[in-house]
Amino acid sequence: MLRIVKKYSFAFNTVESKPVKRIAGHSVSFSSSPGLVFSCDDYYILSSGLVVQETTNANNNPSLYRDIRADNIVLEFARNLVANRLANSGKEWTDLFGAHNSGTYNNQFMVVDYKLFKKGTKVSDLPNNLLWIIEQMPTLVRVADVTHVLRSQGYWASYNVPYFKDIYDMSGDAELFRKMGPFYSHDKTARAQIFHRDQSKVTDLKTLYQLMRYNDFKHDPLSQCETYNQVCDPPNSAGLAIASRSDLSDPDGQYPIEWWEYQDECATDAKMTNSSMVSQLQMLAVSGPTDVQQPAFRWSTSGMDGSHFGHPDLFNFAPIYVKWFPNSYETAQDIDDRRVLEDNSRRETL
Repeated sequence: MLRIVKKYSFAFNTVESKPVKRIAGHSVSFSSSPGLVFSCDDYYILSSGLVVQETTNANNNPSLYRDIRADNIVLEFARNLVANRLANSGKEWTDLFGAHNSGTYNNQFMVVDYKLFKKGTKVSDLPNNLLWIIEQMPTLVRVADVTHVLRSQGYWASYNVPYFKDIYDMSGDAELFRKMGPFYSHDKTARAQIFHRDQSKVTDLKTLYQLMRYNDFKHDPLSQCETYNQVCDPPNSAGLAIASRSDLSDPDGQYPIEWWEYQDECATDAKMTNSSMVSQLQMLAVSGPTDVQQPAFRWSTSGMDGSHFGHPDLFNFAPIYVKWFPNSYETAQDIDDRRVLEDNSRRETL
């Protein structure tokens, strides 16, 4: 949970074009941790106009790892860095990232091309190639322009369940769905249903922040185990929310699915941006487990014994606007899109 927002800017040039010009992704702003040259939780805002993020798809079929050849793969972080630097579109990014698939750290990556987005465009008029995704398992990669989904349903949600059916089947989720029920389905898992129910409330950064930090597990029927044809004692789980807080599940509870149990697992932060912020590589970010409907996380009362050297005891941080011109941040006590617009408009006139 010790997080750092970083920005890299390098004067890397292309070697094949004449005249020589800087590569598309010469600058990148991203969430990260100490000692890492990449994000790891994978949230990137790029000078190419691309915003890249992912959620991880678990490989519940360990036999797939037997098919991995160590002499013909590149690990996820390296493919990520290369695609971020060289790609200028969603298709280019997914093509670059999909090459030499390692089948390790398997994710659904989403690539939004803000160069194609014009503020005020109706959802039904969004252009093709605005949103590309790529998913992988060992030996298999699937890629698609899914802008049509944005046009038809108005949003895209990602929540650790594969979108492509063959990836879903290969991952073992289909078998878990047959055994354990709808928690392992793509459309009926907890976060899928919560996003579907609440996405229409998002109209600006403030309401997006509220959705991404949402966890009302004691009162939300979609956090009840019976919704997924399971019985728990107590009847709910703090893991069944947009922003998981498994540290708040009952340590003595009975849960049929491991993800619902009391454990040191949670949504450790949130990051978001919009079309006014992307050109300046800006984001709104907050560190620590959600404290919107729940108490702030405190190590000394959590019951967790994991190493947390350098951490504060209490994670009750306010969100911040991350700005780079000059390098600064501003505490967002009241998240306000208008302030972002005014600040960036002022800079463009300087």
